[in-house]
Amino acid sequence: MKNWKIWTAFLAVFAAGILIGVVSIGLVIQHNFPPKGDHAAFREKMKSRFMTRFIDKVEPDTKDIPAIEAIMTDTISKLEKVRMETDPKVKAILKNGEKRIKLNLTGEQAKRFDEMIENHKKRRFNLLRLPPPPPPIL
Repeated sequence: MKNWKIWTAFLAVFAAGILIGVVSIGLVIQHNFPPKGDHAAFREKMKSRFMTRFIDKVEPDTKDIPAIEAIMTDTISKLEKVRMETDPKVKAILKNGEKRIKLNLTGEQAKRFDEMIENHKKRRFNLLRLPPPPPPIL
């Protein structure tokens, strides 16, 4: 029983390390992933990161940088248009699939299915839940 102070200190340091690690990861995730729906800020952040990395790695002539930045802006705008066209179609397909699945379920099963979908929609990144891993590099 003479070692209880050592073990208590060890556990306190260990718990503090875990807490600091979890909070730090949560802050990094919140800093790097914008809030849902803030597409303008996300576009600007991504463009800025790309241009900084591009200038550091490729070292283009300074006279070419404005043209490259304009191309980047145009590309991002085109991608945003495709996303705006595609999102409603994807949501409609998912809703249709939900309706078709519910046709094969009883009332209680349909209720549990709705709860499952709601729980899935509520799941967001927070300090205690990390994002999924990135896709494999092929």
